Amino acid sequence: MQKRIKEHLAEYKLSVLRIFNNGIWKQNNKQYAHVLPENQYLMNLIQGDYYKDLCKITYNIKLHRDFHHLNSSQALTINLFGPMQLEKDFSILHDNGIEVSNNTASLFEYEQPDGTVFDFYINNGVKNIYFEVKYTEETFETKSNSNNDNSRWYKHYQPSMDKILKDNTNAKDLFFSQYQLWRNIVRISNNDTVVFVFPVSRKDLEAEVNSAIEKVKPEYANNRVYVN
Repeated sequence: MQKRIKEHLAEYKLSVLRIFNNGIWKQNNKQYAHVLPENQYLMNLIQGDYYKDLCKITYNIKLHRDFHHLNSSQALTINLFGPMQLEKDFSILHDNGIEVSNNTASLFEYEQPDGTVFDFYINNGVKNIYFEVKYTEETFETKSNSNNDNSRWYKHYQPSMDKILKDNTNAKDLFFSQYQLWRNIVRISNNDTVVFVFPVSRKDLEAEVNSAIEKVKPEYANNRVYVN
């Protein structure tokens, strides 16, 4: 499925954007058809009335290294939520059971005290709503890059995991076996909401989240939402 998406994006680059040069993936220094030349990275934003204002959003956040990839989840996030933020109109989220108002405060690349950065964030005046956006990523990251996992566990994560899990016997091992996923899920311990956004075709990601949520107490499990 990821291959099909990349092929579609490569065709979009040629037929719609009319960009014929391929960009480079910095990890291996090879060219790919679904990657923009780096100096044309802003062409990854939707064209039209919102384009200039979406560009301004990118100037105020730290862009991912691979933002010039047409399958960049960060670019997708801006294309999805940027127009809502600019119009101050989040009503489309109501269809997914997310309660927001037009006075909702919102931010891109919202960083938490533990260092977790959410792709998009909303405070609706009652609760925090955190958005994690996936596009063609193989899975959620499974390993922490921190050298202080032990202290971070006790300071940031153990209380929340103990609170939300049906069985917390091996909570620490579980947390670090699916590090990125559980870093997201633990936000529901305060009755906040975590929203997972990915293409409807990504049944693999949905299954991964569902498998984790099955381990969560029912009173917290409903604080997660899917948007496809």
